Amino acid sequence: MFSDESHFEMHGYRSPYTRKSIGEPFRKAHIQQATKHPPKKMFRRIISASGPGRLISIEGMMTSDKYKDILAKYLTPKLSNSSPPEDPVFQQDLAPCHYSKKTQTFLSSQE
Repeated sequence: MFSDESHFEMHGYRSPYTRKSIGEPFRKAHIQQATKHPPKKMFRRIISASGPGRLISIEGMMTSDKYKDILAKYLTPKLSNSSPPEDPVFQQDLAPCHYSKKTQTFLSSQE
């Protein structure tokens, strides 16, 4: 079982290219408007052998406290229902909120 998050840009592209037909004159519609800092949305999901869990929308930046709350609300019930229940394994990457003292203390208390 593992958990990870990803950012998705809400609009805009990061491509430096403009696409038009050969010989076609440039028009205003061909010019791609670039947003210097496009708005992003973060989502997290817990995935296990039984399939993906619920997609969780995260407001703002991920902090240890937010991560701990997500684990308490979504991971703990999934671990207690895992198969086999006596020895589930939870994996995560090395994002700072994943290995903070608060998170490690919380995870230790769930064993």
